[in-house]
Amino acid sequence: MRIDYNTYNKECFLTLVLLFTLINTSIGQLKVNATLGQSAGWMPNGWGSYTIVVSNTSKDKVTLTGWSIQWKGDEEKIKPLNNELFVNDEWKISEIGYLSKKTIKDFGKKNPLKTGVILAIVNGNQKKFSFKLEIPSAYLPEESKVVINGNVALSLMKSRFNNFNTIDRSMVWLNQSYKAMEELVGGTPYNGRTIVFKESVDNPYFAYAGQEIILNTKFVGKSVQEFEDGIFPFGWIHEMGHDFDDGIGQWYNFNGPYTEFQANFKLCYIIETMEEQSFRIPQTIVIADYPIHEKRRRLKGKEFAEKSFLFFGDKYLSDASRTWEDMSSDEMHSLFQRIQYMYGWEVYKGFYRTYRILNKKGFSPPKDNIDKINLIALLLSKESKVDLIPLFETWKFPVSEERISLLKSKYQL
Repeated sequence: MRIDYNTYNKECFLTLVLLFTLINTSIGQLKVNATLGQSAGWMPNGWGSYTIVVSNTSKDKVTLTGWSIQWKGDEEKIKPLNNELFVNDEWKISEIGYLSKKTIKDFGKKNPLKTGVILAIVNGNQKKFSFKLEIPSAYLPEESKVVINGNVALSLMKSRFNNFNTIDRSMVWLNQSYKAMEELVGGTPYNGRTIVFKESVDNPYFAYAGQEIILNTKFVGKSVQEFEDGIFPFGWIHEMGHDFDDGIGQWYNFNGPYTEFQANFKLCYIIETMEEQSFRIPQTIVIADYPIHEKRRRLKGKEFAEKSFLFFGDKYLSDASRTWEDMSSDEMHSLFQRIQYMYGWEVYKGFYRTYRILNKKGFSPPKDNIDKINLIALLLSKESKVDLIPLFETWKFPVSEERISLLKSKYQL
């Protein structure tokens, strides 16, 4: 048999080119890029963020059908997708994650690693594209110094105190805030343990609540300067407000906006009643239909509460399509602040204390959010000594005499 080597070599070459093209196309059909929101890593026992970007780098439409991300070694749990990506289109998702000290220990000397997959239909075939995300442990660049006043401690990097000339006054504000919240809700969080405002590494938040209130180091310098300028630490005390839901918040926090309102509501009590009133708060909260004359004008405590929260709600009440389920935190605040101005803070002192009494009697909070709302209306009516059910109905809350009667009987009120 005679072989034409020129023809043979040409055919082999064409076969290799075709094979290379197929492999290269398969690899290049989707590009997956996973990045950390905090380039230095995440704090041990803290929160961090990441973003996943999937790009269609092929010449045809691609359909994403699912994805997953988990710590390496954990079970892969696919979340369904149905996203069409045309040429050069992107699909992006950003999420918050938690890095526990146990996870760090489990990975030993290596950085903790998340692995994931993107499932996609490419040219009619289901394909899997893998990616990974390395998450180092992150720490502050220097040691911290702790200052304590009463029930509150402040833990910041040592260098923060070099120009912190008003630290004594600032600690008075923080401790008086604690005492005022205790006075309002009738108890202390975390079995009375000291609340620590703790500077920590960069994370997805300005600050977040807990027995240690975690302060994002990116914003601490500005906060210290605001203390120096006589400005009340709104964001810090907002987080302390969440802390004072400990032990009772499960009774009344029925959704996210209501929970956020509760933190600001407790802050309003503080800035209206605390003894040390030298602070000011810049006016920054804008209410539709009520333009601000001078943004960031520095207000006294009660004036700030009135101008920031009291006049929300008009847009909500006038829009027949909206319901209580899509009310904002500030709109809820407006209603409950109006009740406070009409009937006084004593109504809310009794409100919070009643939940503590119910705890002591061994009762359990309502599991149904509508029951939680009706119990709120019942207790505020009881404490204000007026029928507030029509008011709650005006604000489109799902209250009824029948439900309230059943709750009154159930909780022996």
